[in-house]
Amino acid sequence: ARPVFSRLEAIDPLFDYLHFGLAFLEQCEGRFEPALERIRRARALEPGMVAWPLTEIQLLLQTGRGSDAVRLASSILPPAGHHPLADMTRALVAASQGDRAGARGLLTEDLTARLWTDLQYAYFTAQVYALLGEVDEALKWLEQSTRRGFVHFPYLSQRDPLLDGLRRDERFDRLMAQVRQRWSELAR
Repeated sequence: ARPVFSRLEAIDPLFDYLHFGLAFLEQCEGRFEPALERIRRARALEPGMVAWPLTEIQLLLQTGRGSDAVRLASSILPPAGHHPLADMTRALVAASQGDRAGARGLLTEDLTARLWTDLQYAYFTAQVYALLGEVDEALKWLEQSTRRGFVHFPYLSQRDPLLDGLRRDERFDRLMAQVRQRWSELAR
């Protein structure tokens, strides 16, 4: 993807989604600081896009900067109930603070129905439950994310610190074996 993104950047360096794509590449490689720089650039180019703060907050949590994530969430997100991605972000922040009731209160039936159908949002939800220590629920959402196509084996199996609480579970190992197989098939 890097050559494609490099070409796109040469053509249109002001395209916010390009910087999100580059942030996602860096994130999957475990390069969270360069990913933060890219997502901040995307947010500067399109400040109204709710997905950019979600990604920035996720990256802040992955780098161990929970207090920065809390500050950003409280300063930039629209009120609860205003946008599904903002509520997803608030749930992630609440989970990172150990606020089970707060996170679960945001993950309404309506919101989870929306999140379930998307590979990335299902993945974010897996992170929420992993941070809460709810392994069964986290694995259910992570399995859904991989079924929907998120099969970046190195990132899921080793690089994302928000999934650390799952890595001691045999079911996580079995799921990662399946992910590794699909990852290998895509690499052919």
